[in-house]
Amino acid sequence: MSRVIDHAKVAALIKGHGKRVRAAIARGARRGAEHGRSIIVKKTPTDQGQLRNAWQVRQMPAGPGAVNALAELVNEAPHAGIVEHGARPHPVSAEGMEALYHWVRRNRAEFGFATTSGRTKRVTVDVEAELRKIAEGIAFKLRTKGQKPTYFVRNERPALTRAAVVEVQAAIAAELARAG
Repeated sequence: MSRVIDHAKVAALIKGHGKRVRAAIARGARRGAEHGRSIIVKKTPTDQGQLRNAWQVRQMPAGPGAVNALAELVNEAPHAGIVEHGARPHPVSAEGMEALYHWVRRNRAEFGFATTSGRTKRVTVDVEAELRKIAEGIAFKLRTKGQKPTYFVRNERPALTRAAVVEVQAAIAAELARAG
């Protein structure tokens, strides 16, 4: 349900009930950010869930010197920017190689190593050695080509904006209804 709000009514409402309208707008912004969080969590790439679980909504402080935002949706995972924007070619440390190996191991079915009951099927090849080779191949690509961006946030910006607008408009409409 969408309701178009007459700008003249909003201006008059703000003039007559400024604090209440500003509070309603702030509530709407917070709800819009929460709605946006539910949207972006579903679109966030995941391996073990750290990136998805790092989304937070923050209410911004009001008053003199405050930022012009009312609420913000942020991801504090250290790798969020790399997943979103990619990375240029870079060296891979021993710790990075180990992390790659464990990622390949967790996702071994994607590389053609079927599993049953949580265990790798017995085959004639040394599975662990093959998984290490795959991890080394990925590390080589990171060293030579870098990592491609996913743009999962950029792609969802229109939906996030719509969510914020809908919630703020609903909060203003509710305040209009209360004010008469």
